[in-house]
Amino acid sequence: MEKRPISVYAQGSIPEYRNDGDNYDRWYIPGRSLCFGIKNPEGIFMMPDNQELKKYYYQLGQITGSMDKSNGQIGRPVFVPDQDYLLDVAIGAFTASLAKEVFDRNSKYTVYPYAATEPLYEWTNILKQRGINIDVALPPKLYYERLDHPANRSGWGRNVNAPEVLSFPETYDIPYPVAFNGTGLGEILEAYDLVSTSKEKAEVFFKPVFSSGGFTLKKIGNQSELVDHYNRLKEQGALDILGQETPVEIQSFIPDITGFFSIQYEGERIISPKGITEQIIEGSNWQGNIFNNGVNFEVKDQALDIFQRFIKGIKDIDGRLVGWGGLDMASFKENGQEKVIVIEHNGRRLTGAHPAIALAEGLGVTGPYMSKKSPGEPDCELKDLWSVLSDNCIQYDPSTRKGVFPIVWLPGSGMLWATGDNVSQVEDMLDLAYGQMAKKGYLK
Repeated sequence: MEKRPISVYAQGSIPEYRNDGDNYDRWYIPGRSLCFGIKNPEGIFMMPDNQELKKYYYQLGQITGSMDKSNGQIGRPVFVPDQDYLLDVAIGAFTASLAKEVFDRNSKYTVYPYAATEPLYEWTNILKQRGINIDVALPPKLYYERLDHPANRSGWGRNVNAPEVLSFPETYDIPYPVAFNGTGLGEILEAYDLVSTSKEKAEVFFKPVFSSGGFTLKKIGNQSELVDHYNRLKEQGALDILGQETPVEIQSFIPDITGFFSIQYEGERIISPKGITEQIIEGSNWQGNIFNNGVNFEVKDQALDIFQRFIKGIKDIDGRLVGWGGLDMASFKENGQEKVIVIEHNGRRLTGAHPAIALAEGLGVTGPYMSKKSPGEPDCELKDLWSVLSDNCIQYDPSTRKGVFPIVWLPGSGMLWATGDNVSQVEDMLDLAYGQMAKKGYLK
């Protein structure tokens, strides 16, 4: 029987995140990938040689070892010199030595990146030239060469330069807000006019096509606010991606939203437990997810139908699936009935929910669970967090399959995961964990 390929997790930041004001994602995105190591302890994990990240890796191994989970093994770490914001660029500078010291010509490898960008293909192609059998699990991330593709945000609205051309969701009867996109302030203002005149209110969302979300996304109430926000992002360099200015989608605002949901997928397969997850949203920012909680059947049925139309559209366009990703949706009341609408597609990259799902699978958890961002920046080591959880008897216990476990706990990003008998119990554990961490002075 042919051996399964060895999984290589090389999950680093991507170009559009470089100027988003978060300087820590170059370390915590690789740190978060270690959740896949709980599920796949035989994998290779490529990470920047950062002192905090190395400390986190070894302390995480001590925790899993105390749980007797694969004797604490969380994959094989490969630390490369931390000399570039993009992990793939850093790996590329040392590909020759990696070919000798890490990869074996007699084995087969599959790379699971955060997103498959050009620098990733550069170093994997060099390995292929040196006789290493290595493939990439995800299709290439698309940028300016396919702005009309639904893997990009710009594929979900019409373009101001061709306003008569139907968008992807219009073509496949997928509910989506009225949206237009354009590049540069003039076209963005034109998009604003087209969207705002289609609604009674002028409220819209300003969404750069290539961005990490966060502060770059903004609810806009008038042209003056739009111009101010555009100029601010332009000054910060947040709109300049890969040497070009990113287009911006202007999306109509959906009032009276009753809930937020998402479907995570890997190819054609839905990996969200029970087919759909609830999202935790504060303001316009994602904070986490609730899994295995059961969702209103009316909402779930509509969401699953939307997903099937989405998959059909992807296959019709280029005959291939979009790798890993997620469809974000919202529900709202219309004439007394619950309606579901797509508000975002995270295409050809991991979502924030993927590590939480991998962790649950690795721990064998089938009950309700939740992931939630820390309300403050971590100001302690992972071992200090685990000590607080243990002192309060809420650390994850493999014998009961209940308790709290880290998704990531590094400078710039803290996220905890918890599971229990029901969502109320899970929420209480997370509230207690973060409350005690704040009381100890472990959150900035």
